[in-house]
Amino acid sequence: IVVVAMVVWVALTMWEAPSGAGYARYIWSLDGVFLWQRVLFGLLGPAVLAFLTWETAKIRSTQSATGILYVDFFTVMVGEILAKYLLLSTRVPV
Repeated sequence: IVVVAMVVWVALTMWEAPSGAGYARYIWSLDGVFLWQRVLFGLLGPAVLAFLTWETAKIRSTQSATGILYVDFFTVMVGEILAKYLLLSTRVPV
């Protein structure tokens, strides 16, 4: 996991936006908001919700776990839609 994280970090730091701005400038721009949404809704949010689902299922509250899975599904869908938008607008797969 650490190796993959380092490869992603190096790739992102070397990447330049189509406008010529570097990565650090891009993530703090208005267009960078979509990248932050992708990270939160598509990567971090589903990981946290999966953990919550697991813990809820361990206490045998299956109806609550199912509800959390539905929310998890929609966060994954939003994240994937944002990833497709970023791919089309910046030509960089995120």
